[in-house]
Amino acid sequence: MSGEESGGERIDFSAATKRVIAERANFRCAYLGCASATSGPGTNANAVTRVGEAAHIYSASVRGPRGRGGLSDEEIAQPENGIWLCELHARAIDANGGVGHPSELLLSYKGLHEARVKGEVLGLYAPVGWVQEIQVSSSGI
Repeated sequence: MSGEESGGERIDFSAATKRVIAERANFRCAYLGCASATSGPGTNANAVTRVGEAAHIYSASVRGPRGRGGLSDEEIAQPENGIWLCELHARAIDANGGVGHPSELLLSYKGLHEARVKGEVLGLYAPVGWVQEIQVSSSGI
């Protein structure tokens, strides 16, 4: 845990937890429609460029943008509470106090992304993409 941020103590992910979150996302942004690579070659043969981060789904601090959702400090620090995002989307989900990015939405983004990654790893093909919402404008019924 480190200093005060957004009020109250902040609970950060351990390095091992960040690694689990990143690997489960295949080091790609889990934000719906993004999937940008978040690591790759650096400036020399021994360097790696990293632009991804493990973001908290339920807030790392008590007064964070999405609250704690009744989770204990231990649960806040677990991989289940993390989503792997590119730098742009990691900032976007916390902007304006998290408005537009509730925890339930981030959990669905994470679940969809990890299911897609798992399908790729297992060599499964999905003939259609993900459908987030269907709206019927008119019906003959």
